[in-house]
Amino acid sequence: MEKFIRFLKDWTLPVAIFVGTVCYLTCYFTPALDPVSDVMGPFFDVFFPVCVFLTLLITFCKVDFHQMLPHRWQFGVLGAQLLLIALNVWIILVLMICVAGFTMISGLLIIILERTNMIGVLKALGSRNKAIRHTFLWFAVFIIGKGMLWGNILGIGVTLLQKFTGLIKLDPATYYVDTVPVEINLPMLLLINVCTLIVSVFVLIAPSYLISHIHPAKSMRYE
Repeated sequence: MEKFIRFLKDWTLPVAIFVGTVCYLTCYFTPALDPVSDVMGPFFDVFFPVCVFLTLLITFCKVDFHQMLPHRWQFGVLGAQLLLIALNVWIILVLMICVAGFTMISGLLIIILERTNMIGVLKALGSRNKAIRHTFLWFAVFIIGKGMLWGNILGIGVTLLQKFTGLIKLDPATYYVDTVPVEINLPMLLLINVCTLIVSVFVLIAPSYLISHIHPAKSMRYE
């Protein structure tokens, strides 16, 4: 008896899959069986869900409830998943700010190197390193602000265009909406702009100290 039960456990599922596949293909590729399929179709539409329900019920009844208690690592995984969902937008924003920061650093270094002669002249006339650094930082702020202005105009314009025209369409059967939903959150928009400006200027402070290493005598001969 035990061997028979073990045989059923080991071979019931493969045999059921094989028999079901053979019956389906036979009925599908044999036009003569269409009347049988039409008659048995409503029966199987009810019979198969009942079988699935009974299988799940029997399996559930065999489960020990003590084994269904959640473990600590499951709460950790759930918290990590929720945290990743919430941090996706912020991770993208941080990456964008990092890219913008590296771009501004390289731009400021190019500006300083292109104006080495001017920096040497200003130092020869008595200007301090701090005043020259502030001049270049304010120039960098002007460039950043100009880029942010055009970026905001473009971004808000595209958002309003999508909001009032629904330019970008979606498949309602998949996304449950026919257009891409958008929203303009002014407090969040201002916060992002202010944080971007502060972080971009902050990362430019260290490269601006390159001005302190420029000597007036050497800069006069710099080309």
